[in-house]
Amino acid sequence: MTDLRSYQIKAIADIETEINAPSPQSVLLVSPTGAGKTVIAAAIVANAVAASKRVLILVHRREILKQTSHKISAGKFEHGLILAGLNLDLEQPIQIAGIQTLWARCMRTNRIPLPAADLIIIDEAHHVGARTWRLILDQYPNARRVGLTATPCRSDGRGLGDYLATS
Repeated sequence: MTDLRSYQIKAIADIETEINAPSPQSVLLVSPTGAGKTVIAAAIVANAVAASKRVLILVHRREILKQTSHKISAGKFEHGLILAGLNLDLEQPIQIAGIQTLWARCMRTNRIPLPAADLIIIDEAHHVGARTWRLILDQYPNARRVGLTATPCRSDGRGLGDYLATS
């Protein structure tokens, strides 16, 4: 895995304190582009898998899915990809899912079951105010959530607080 910078180490520790609290917690990490949000997420995923937890990573674009997959692979973790045109492997404890494919296959058509998840990592978390994202997240009431974004404001003015804490 990549050597972590001091602010990334602190972010990982702070996030894990929140998501490992007794009651289900959520965290929103706001960090600028290029600060290593995906690297931070990969470290959190590694710790979750070491604790025998299942992780679902939600992304909204194919490029982000590929980037995330590359970072998870660098940590030597097998994972499944849920994206149109790719073979599914829902047995893996880590699933990286394109939100549109997850919606189409799991929610709209019920062609595959929603993957189990103890922890959900949401890349570009400012999207959680959108209906599709909200309906999927509602299916995981007990999962801990970590949102990642450089832009926590939505153009429609909707807040993220119902799905991610902003502390």
